[in-house]
Amino acid sequence: MRVTGIDERKLRRERTGVNFVVFIYKGGEDPNKPSSVDGHRSWSVDSYLLTDADFTEVLAWLGENLPRKACYSVGVVFDPPRPTADSEVDVEWVLGADLLNSDPHYWTSVERRIAERMLSRRHRVALP
Repeated sequence: MRVTGIDERKLRRERTGVNFVVFIYKGGEDPNKPSSVDGHRSWSVDSYLLTDADFTEVLAWLGENLPRKACYSVGVVFDPPRPTADSEVDVEWVLGADLLNSDPHYWTSVERRIAERMLSRRHRVALP
């Protein structure tokens, strides 16, 4: 991560709402522990598009809708500007990533760290 100071006068446009994608992973186990089926256990993923929201609204929504023992990831939709449920979207993940259904043997060290952080949130459903 790089932190750089900026001149606030350089902001050309401000918005209060953006579009987010939320993945909620249910089921599954620790992906580092082998299962009897194929070496790792698959998660069930519920996907949601939250439009015209700010990050605090997304966290509040997660706090109300996140099942116990679930992991989650949150991404900002960069394209298209007005996504629908049928849109193909470009997402930049801000919390987690879409990793838990991939084979952990192929994770990079960064992906492993992200997945471990996601798994550590499984038992903490109280969000700020």
